[in-house]
Amino acid sequence: MNNLLLRFSKYQKNYDVLNRYGVQDILKAYLGIDFDYNLPINISHGIDLDHLVTPQDITSISPIHWSYNKGIHKRSLEFKSSLLCPHPWFMVNQLNEIQHKIRYEYLLISPPGSLTNNRRLLDILESRFKNKNITILIKDKGQKSSDEKFWREHGFQTVSASPVDHKFYFRLFEILSSSEKIISPSASSALVFASSLGKPCFLINNFFHRVYEVRDHLQSQNLETSWFSKYLNYLNRHNFENANGLARDKLGFNLDIDSAKLLNNLQEKMSEINYFIYSNKNLTLRRLRILFFRLTNKSIFLSDSISSYIFETLFKKNVLAVEKNDIDIFLNGFNNYNYKYEVVKYSRELRRPGMGF
Repeated sequence: MNNLLLRFSKYQKNYDVLNRYGVQDILKAYLGIDFDYNLPINISHGIDLDHLVTPQDITSISPIHWSYNKGIHKRSLEFKSSLLCPHPWFMVNQLNEIQHKIRYEYLLISPPGSLTNNRRLLDILESRFKNKNITILIKDKGQKSSDEKFWREHGFQTVSASPVDHKFYFRLFEILSSSEKIISPSASSALVFASSLGKPCFLINNFFHRVYEVRDHLQSQNLETSWFSKYLNYLNRHNFENANGLARDKLGFNLDIDSAKLLNNLQEKMSEINYFIYSNKNLTLRRLRILFFRLTNKSIFLSDSISSYIFETLFKKNVLAVEKNDIDIFLNGFNNYNYKYEVVKYSRELRRPGMGF
């Protein structure tokens, strides 16, 4: 393994992005390997719900995609090498021997926070969950302190797994394991994580929140291929056994791959790599594009035309200001009721994809 890693050592600065949420550290701990190098493998952020035209984050710079179920694995092989490997969440579950006591009766998974989103959610909680002991799980999208202040001023306890560092999944595991029941007003990956731990999850189906999305958000969606609507229907019927089983299956809990076999598969994938930085196979001047990427760290060189790079450089990016009910979107598809948007100018401080408004 060390000889293989020496081939990738000069790319480590580029590979640092591959360790978001500490997934590289989790994989190395699970496989029992000890080194400082990041592996040339990438995984989707959150959970790939099979809801996109292509596998989620398949255009990452890594030459190997981390596929945690057979569906993702099959789709990913159309683009690059793929390693069939359980999700880091499974590995955290295996590595964590602590039995967590129940601390939260109800844990509510909040959507991206903003004053408008928080007030809308508060109205629902006061009408439907008035006498419930609810703790709010805050997402850190740049407004964490103001969200915490809002909820505490209205009598709610808050908790967060942030920041997004090498211990993020371990903190989230501790929070979800310590919760008796889960509530969510949106289609969050944390729902699936909770279900995989056997937690009963309840949906708030009538919540609309506002969030900024990337410019091509609608074009990238393909909900007809997603298993998530089936999962949400299980939750709506309170069929938690089937929901929990589906969650575990999609996270790779049922894959028959032990750590020794997984390590061997990873070594084989690494030894077969021709290009250490992945780029769109159909683009011309591939080696030159990889060189430009390494000099500028602009990933657009690896996936799009040079003219697109010039356009993005000369003109400000646009984003979508979206108002949506994403649970209804997964259940009924996009329509004028559950999804509305307008195009606005991008701002790193105020209008970044994933931020509420």
